[in-house]
Amino acid sequence: MKWRYAMLGLLAIQAGAEPHTLNMQGMVQRHDSLCWAAVSAMASRAFTVPCQFRRPSQMDVVFSKNIGKHDLPRKCPRRCRADEPPSCEGADPLESGKANCGTDGAACNLMGSTWLLGLNSRKVGELASGNTNTRELTENRLLLEIKERKAPVIISWYYLDPTILPEAERLRRAGSEAAAAAMLSNTRGDGGHFLIITGFDDSTHEVRVWDPWPEKNATEPEGHLRHKWISYERYQNPLIDNGAPVNADHDADEFALCRCAPEALAPLESLGGAVQPRDPVQISQLIDFNFRGGVPELLDERERSLRGRVVRNLEGRRLRGKLVSETGIATVVLTAKRLMETRARPEVLLESQTSSLVVPVLRRGKVVDSFLLVNTGNGGWQEGGYSNDEIARRLTEFRKRRSSEGRFYLLAIPEQGRFFVARGFTTEAELVPLDGDTGRQFEPASRVLQELATEIERKRRLSHGTTN
Repeated sequence: MKWRYAMLGLLAIQAGAEPHTLNMQGMVQRHDSLCWAAVSAMASRAFTVPCQFRRPSQMDVVFSKNIGKHDLPRKCPRRCRADEPPSCEGADPLESGKANCGTDGAACNLMGSTWLLGLNSRKVGELASGNTNTRELTENRLLLEIKERKAPVIISWYYLDPTILPEAERLRRAGSEAAAAAMLSNTRGDGGHFLIITGFDDSTHEVRVWDPWPEKNATEPEGHLRHKWISYERYQNPLIDNGAPVNADHDADEFALCRCAPEALAPLESLGGAVQPRDPVQISQLIDFNFRGGVPELLDERERSLRGRVVRNLEGRRLRGKLVSETGIATVVLTAKRLMETRARPEVLLESQTSSLVVPVLRRGKVVDSFLLVNTGNGGWQEGGYSNDEIARRLTEFRKRRSSEGRFYLLAIPEQGRFFVARGFTTEAELVPLDGDTGRQFEPASRVLQELATEIERKRRLSHGTTN
């Protein structure tokens, strides 16, 4: 039984600590809402595929979800015995999904949950009791999944409404943990974000995550910027994602992945040691700083974060060479809710207020890491939260090429997977998509955001099965 193997593997983990990684092909989401499809395809490709099937692509996942099938895509022609299903005769079932979604899946670019092909899994929520989101995977379980089972772990985050954070914090302080947790969960935004754990280092207590956004562009260099080593503590509680308050949706974390029938999954009663209790109320209060006059250099704070900093490559080995940081880039975050409420004049939301700065870290002139400096009030800033390295790289490249055109900041709408380079504020604000094209021209923020609001409305109708 596979679950017995997993239990024996947990007991057999050696005391010697070192990085353990999976040799997996990373997938960048094709469109802004397809993080779920990218990590689903990665997970489905991590296991051996019978010869009559092929390893699924991201589009295979999208097409399969459209037609409601979890089967692996068939491989035709093939060298398997003729009597092994599925048959190559007749039309490929995925052609129907392809016709509905389009070759590049753009018509099915909708937010959703993971869709595994030929796999089954357990979710942490199956082991939870009482309040929602009260359990998380232990370090030992993550180590077992990566080192012994050679299996990735899918994790998800959801974005919080900043306007309800003070009330949730008040409830938490008053001892009403359940009410605060329910408030955070019930007021979550339109969409969340999926990442996938592909490595674990038990000597440093770090996990290696693959972050599928932002969307790939033609000039994106090959490398490890989509892989990032983060602390286990950050897995437990990301707090802030590129300026947006975020909570880990550990109930949705998927582990014990198995190319097997559902009945062959590890029994729930055998998985009690895989999870541990967590504080369901994870709140980071945001304190705004007015950056209309520019972003502070914060040399001491940046140097403090670099002191002793270790940047790791794919295998977890330290990158040698001097690390330097550049001036932070202010982040302005919008929620879909606020955008839709002000869609007649959305540019008024682009004020010169930020609570965090994206700080690029360079080695030999290239971005290899990044971190956030978070405003703590009274002039104080400290490292915190999670920073996407590819976003930091694109911002750095844009600023380097277009520095003569003024000061820029990052506009993030993470619920929608949308990121922009911005300049100016309110009625004078202008935007460029953060797509890696440093030559694109700015457009009025009013027009760009109104078009985005229309797109959000369209996606909501499609997600609810309506067209009017």
